[in-house]
Amino acid sequence: MKMLYKRAVAIVTGSQINTLNIIRCLRKAFPRLNIYSIGFDKSGLIRYSKFSKNILLKSKNPELVIKTLLDIFKCENRNKVFFFTDEGWIEFYLRNRIILESMGYTALLPSIDVIENVVNKAALLQVAKKEGIEIPNSYFIEDEDDIKHLPYPIYLKIHKSWRMFEQFPKGRIITNAHDALRYVHYLVDDLGLSFNDFLFQELLSTNPEDNISLSGIFMDNSDIYAISRKLLQTSSKLGAAIEIVFNDEVKEKLYKSCKKLFKKVGYYGIAECEFIHDKTTGDFKLIEVNPRFWLQHSVFKKVGINFAEIYFLLSLGVNPINLQILNGSNKPIVWINETHVIHKFKSLMLGKPPKDLTVQKAVYILKSIKDYATISIRDPLPGSIKLLKSLWPLVRYLSD
Repeated sequence: MKMLYKRAVAIVTGSQINTLNIIRCLRKAFPRLNIYSIGFDKSGLIRYSKFSKNILLKSKNPELVIKTLLDIFKCENRNKVFFFTDEGWIEFYLRNRIILESMGYTALLPSIDVIENVVNKAALLQVAKKEGIEIPNSYFIEDEDDIKHLPYPIYLKIHKSWRMFEQFPKGRIITNAHDALRYVHYLVDDLGLSFNDFLFQELLSTNPEDNISLSGIFMDNSDIYAISRKLLQTSSKLGAAIEIVFNDEVKEKLYKSCKKLFKKVGYYGIAECEFIHDKTTGDFKLIEVNPRFWLQHSVFKKVGINFAEIYFLLSLGVNPINLQILNGSNKPIVWINETHVIHKFKSLMLGKPPKDLTVQKAVYILKSIKDYATISIRDPLPGSIKLLKSLWPLVRYLSD
């Protein structure tokens, strides 16, 4: 397996921290592997220059993207394994699968019909409900009158998060019918959506710790997975602290639900299944499935599960060895994006803390970090984190 770099290269999509996490995990497993990061955001790609070769795409036209890929890799005879960080790139790959695979590209993905059923939140939840999997009460609307009679507060989502390379707004909590109508009309008028594109879900909890994820790579009889929960959510832009959970009873219960659902829709590959804990019933209710690498996947590397490495091997038809990594470690590990921590403390030192972040909460965030999802010592961020940790006494003094 150490010689795989001679027969394959990795193509990691996107310009996000998630992209960097995949690259780090791959670099750790295959130091000599050629890794390319490809995306539309120049500033994002610059961050990866130490770890990969960057490909900046100047147009989101699918035909031009294919032409760019063909021009860049026309002399590359090795297999090219795609790693996806969003559903937009997945849709692009599947709609152009025949031509891409003729060019030597490959990805661990089922058919486009299967993916459509997974990324469509409403369709997937309806299948889950028919299979006896618990889901929050969900409401589908046809007109304004339906919106007026929903039980508020409620959580509003768009059925699909992406349309090719265009990302739609994420879900949000809506407290009343007036705000719901105003927001829906904005989405309909500006994005060309219809009333049938919206899903309203029962708001079971706003507590981050009630958000549980079962994440892994799901194949026929070779599933590798783990569960995690959020410890703290500061905001959608600043990220969350994540802890790996070692609770065999919960783990197996969630796994059986996911496996049952995947078997029904025919899905296989990388996925994150999100659940919300309904404390009134004790049930873990499925809220959505992301058929891609999730943001915090690199934390599992710290307990011996390198999902990027396993995905790469499976994409090339190589069965990973040492499957004892399934059990991982019994030591809980907290993941938090180092960039987010730096941003928070920079704001604090300038006397401009974010509205939802107090000095006391910032101290809690750093004190809760038991380990980092950092893979390479060449990354300058860990040094910055150590410097910030040395400022704890000062921050404690300011918080008193």
